Amino acid sequence: SGRLDKMPKRLADKESDFSSKYRRERVMRWLLHTLEKANRKSEINGILERETAHTDCYVELVKRLVQDKQIEKAREWAYKGFTATLEKAPGIASQLEELLRDMALAEKNYLLAAAHCAFEFFDRPGVEKYSQLEKVATQANVWEIVKKHVMSFLEKGERPKGSTWPLPLLQLPVRDRTSRWTHFPDTETLIDIAIQEKRQDDILKWYRLGRKSGGFGGNHTGEKVAQAVQVTHPDEALSIWKALATHEISQAKPRAYQTAGHHLKKIKAVYSRTKKAVEWTQYMAKLREDNKRRPRMLDVLNSLEGRRTRIV
Repeated sequence: SGRLDKMPKRLADKESDFSSKYRRERVMRWLLHTLEKANRKSEINGILERETAHTDCYVELVKRLVQDKQIEKAREWAYKGFTATLEKAPGIASQLEELLRDMALAEKNYLLAAAHCAFEFFDRPGVEKYSQLEKVATQANVWEIVKKHVMSFLEKGERPKGSTWPLPLLQLPVRDRTSRWTHFPDTETLIDIAIQEKRQDDILKWYRLGRKSGGFGGNHTGEKVAQAVQVTHPDEALSIWKALATHEISQAKPRAYQTAGHHLKKIKAVYSRTKKAVEWTQYMAKLREDNKRRPRMLDVLNSLEGRRTRIV
């Protein structure tokens, strides 16, 4: 403990601060290990409390307090640590918030746990966080009203407020994530949720809006949308896969031709399933004509139809 007292405190310079923090943390770990071996565990929490100011060891402190069943004290330190690390070490803040959620779940306080799940979702929207919120809010019997607010947030970017929000408000600061990359409606997340809930019409609705607004343009989105709607909306799936194949072919690279081939296999399967062999034949004939000067692409087309490819 005396050696820790002699070590340098936090510095203003970030690079030097990281170095001093790392050295101090190593000594702290050695001290904690020694106390464990000497069966002096009662001293550990006090050291961790003191060292939070120098090493941000909030997560370890909170976990130990929970193990010791000092739940209220653990909650106090989690809140304190969250505020202290939100900007400089958001990863630590995120872990602390999750520990607060887990404490609420352990107490079967589902309203509070759902509030934490909602906090996480609004901070980092995604289908996994959505599913987690749905599960806990359902246990709290408030999912239907929470879902309305969640969808409103994804469409308009407005966090819920007012008397219609059924979950307790958390005393946690919110990080400002507004940037030029932030788009609402959040069509990517809305698509993922619609896929999970098998709402094919909404999948296409948000996909079209996303393409129109420029919210995303990645081929990955088109691929998962086509995959999701190929049975219920085969024509839309065909249109998406054809556009993806055309894009890859335009790159005029062997690897891109192979990627186009993967899309074409799925197009062929849809035509086969919908019994439109004539349209598939016509489509392939056009591809052959358009790519007659691209032997590598012709190899891909030949493989799709079971024809012999060139021997290189």
